[in-house]
Amino acid sequence: TWVDSNSGHGPAGVAMGTDVPGKAPGIWHDSRFAAWRETALKHGFQSSIALPLIIKQSIDMVLSICAVEPEVFDDQEVSLLRQLAENVSYGISVLRTRDANRQAEERAREKDQRLQKAQQIAGLGFIEANLGPHTSKPHPEHKIYPYLLRGMKLQAPNLVWSTDLTYIPMAVGFMYLTAVIDWYSRYVLSWELSNTMDYLPCRDALQSALLHGEPVIFNTDQGSQFTSKEFTQVLLDRQILISMEKVRAGTAREAALGHGRGRALDNVFIERLWRSVKYENIYLNDYQSVPELYQGLSDYFSYYNQERPHQSLGGATPAEVHYG
Repeated sequence: TWVDSNSGHGPAGVAMGTDVPGKAPGIWHDSRFAAWRETALKHGFQSSIALPLIIKQSIDMVLSICAVEPEVFDDQEVSLLRQLAENVSYGISVLRTRDANRQAEERAREKDQRLQKAQQIAGLGFIEANLGPHTSKPHPEHKIYPYLLRGMKLQAPNLVWSTDLTYIPMAVGFMYLTAVIDWYSRYVLSWELSNTMDYLPCRDALQSALLHGEPVIFNTDQGSQFTSKEFTQVLLDRQILISMEKVRAGTAREAALGHGRGRALDNVFIERLWRSVKYENIYLNDYQSVPELYQGLSDYFSYYNQERPHQSLGGATPAEVHYG
């Protein structure tokens, strides 16, 4: 555009290259605007500023603003415009996420329809999908603890933590993702990626989370990973109350979305986390290797905790709510 120069040293180039607003306080006297001076003055513009729009930790584009007065962008004005740029960045991010979610929903719906058709052709009817591993299979010999959270209203972080396990399809086989989340703040306290779905990565995630503090109640489903003595003993040793939810058979649509079968009835917060991880990161990147997947998840969880505003948190980030 005419607000930048061919060499990239105009306001937009400065904003893109340095992560700070690029100002041209006087277009008439600024050599960077020689090629566009006539056009600028034709529109009545005397000064210009370009602000970087940071989306998902990188400068995606710039917001260029022109004024009819020279020397108009003082420190107070720049501070207000920075806030405007942050709001614009958030709006763009929300719109892109919604579009990505819509596309992922469409892909899942198409997969669900293909599954139904295949089952009907095979004479099986539409009973249940079996597209992925059963991640919440109970163990008949493990102790099941009662569900403690019915009707509970949370008022602060570290009252209830929750964990869950989901699978991620790869080119060959699956990887399994475990996370621990604070119910009140939605803060992801820890996560582990593994090629198995036994108790070890789940316990590792729990022990990592406990480095951040301790909850009053720790909630899981009745999957054998979480009912194992090796897992529950970590909680019992710290006198943390254990809550376990009943599981139900998953639908074909849930399996098509990669949520697995046998989901917990009320584990809504971590289910929303899985949805966000998959729609905003995994489905958009199509990771081809485990190191790529691990790095992508690491970047995403940092963004999710520190930068991603949550509507349910009044526009705050999980980190802001969790740490006050």
